[in-house]
Amino acid sequence: MLEGPLALVPCASQTQYRPCEDCVDEATCGVRISMLEVRDATAKILDRTTLSSLNAKSRRAPRRRA
Repeated sequence: MLEGPLALVPCASQTQYRPCEDCVDEATCGVRISMLEVRDATAKILDRTTLSSLNAKSRRAPRRRA
């Protein structure tokens, strides 16, 4: 199971939000705006991912030798 926030930075997290110490204005922060887009895209992918689709991807993936 995957756990934890989807956001890569705490100021973009929906579940564990924390303001950044270095940020002057969240509303115009380019890093935060980009990280919100990444978080939303990640959530969209995960929302449409099923265990069945993960299994299918695993079966199609080339086997790597250890």
